Amino acid sequence: MILLELDEIRKKIDEIDDQLIKLLRQRLDAAAEIAAWKGEHGLPVDDSQREAAICRRATERLGASYAPYGATFFDSLFAISRAYQQQCRAEAKTRSEPGQMKEESP
Repeated sequence: MILLELDEIRKKIDEIDDQLIKLLRQRLDAAAEIAAWKGEHGLPVDDSQREAAICRRATERLGASYAPYGATFFDSLFAISRAYQQQCRAEAKTRSEPGQMKEESP
């Protein structure tokens, strides 16, 4: 009986993880758009004020018992987003250098 309950809980977690994966892809797609916009406007990837505001909002919504975990989660998410934005900007720079061919979309 206990194993069945554990399997049911794990199934719930797997479903949540699937949603998180989908949302992470969407967030990274949006981060790529942000990277392009910031690049066009000469802005740095880092925006610590924006990150702090998002983290505050998230931890307030999570409540006191989950807030520390939310802060850690968002700190990791911001690091991933910054790294991806830097990668996108580096790739865009490489594509725009003389002698580089731009990749065509399928």
